Amino acid sequence: MVLATPLVIARLDTGPFDTGLIRPPSDHAPRMLPTVAHGGGETAGLRVSSSLDALDANRGDFQLFEIDLSWTADNQLICLHDWDKAFAERFGFTPKSPITLAEFEALLNDGKPRNCTLMTLLDWLDRNPGTRVITDLKERNLQGLEMIARLRPDLRDRFIPQAYQPQEIAPIRAMGFPDVIWTLYRFDGTPDAIIEELETHRIFALTMPKSRAFAGLAWKVSDATGVQSYVHTINDATEAGCFAELGITGIYTDVLRGPFPPDRPGKACVEVFR
Repeated sequence: MVLATPLVIARLDTGPFDTGLIRPPSDHAPRMLPTVAHGGGETAGLRVSSSLDALDANRGDFQLFEIDLSWTADNQLICLHDWDKAFAERFGFTPKSPITLAEFEALLNDGKPRNCTLMTLLDWLDRNPGTRVITDLKERNLQGLEMIARLRPDLRDRFIPQAYQPQEIAPIRAMGFPDVIWTLYRFDGTPDAIIEELETHRIFALTMPKSRAFAGLAWKVSDATGVQSYVHTINDATEAGCFAELGITGIYTDVLRGPFPPDRPGKACVEVFR
C-alpha cells in the first residue's frame, strides 16, 4: 500500500493548533469515518472526473458519491466541475462559452472516461440501488434541483443536494428531497451564526473545509445541535483519523491512502502536527 506524503499543516494557514480540541475516542462513538467519493472518486489515476467510469469503479467501496453538475448552453445538466480548467483537462481545449448538450455528448465518444449527463446519471442510479448522489451545482442550484425533482420524483431520496447558503435549505426540502447537506465553502459566517441557522433548519450533515474543522467547529456544532459534520477533501488516512478526533464524522475523498487508526487512540492528530 502506498503511503501518502507527510502533511505540512502550516500550509493551511490555520494558525497554532489547539490540542485541547482533541477528544478521546470514548466521546466520539463512530469507529470509522463514512466517506463520500469526491467527484465520483479516483479512477485510472484521474480525480474529480464526475464520470460514469468513476462511479462504476468505486461503487463497491462507496455509497455516497459527490458529483459536480454544470449547465449547458441549452439549459441541460451535465456532470462537469467547470467549463474552464476541468473541461480543458478532460477534452484538451477550453470553449469560449458553455456548449450544448448535443455538442457535449458528441465529445464523449473519444474512448476516455465518459462524463455523465443528468439522464445517464439517473440511469446509473436506477441500475445501482443503495447508492446516493450528493450534488455540487454551483450555479442556479435551486433551478437544477427543481429539474431533478420534476424529472424523477421517485429518485429524490437517492439525492442529497448541497445548499450553499442557509436560505436554500427550506426550498430544497420543499421540493421533496428528504436530506440536505449545507456546505460552508461559500459561507463566511461565525460559528455562532452557523449554530443559529442549524437550530432552525434540519439537515443531513454540515460540510466544511479543513480550516473550519481545525478550528474546532465540528465539536461546537455537535455539542449545540447534534448535527454531524463532514470535511473535504481528505486523501490521507492518518489525517482522517485526526479529523475524527476533532469531531468530524465523514470525509470527502478522492482515494484514501495509508493505515487508518482503527481505534483512534487519540494520537492521530499528534502524528499529523508533529
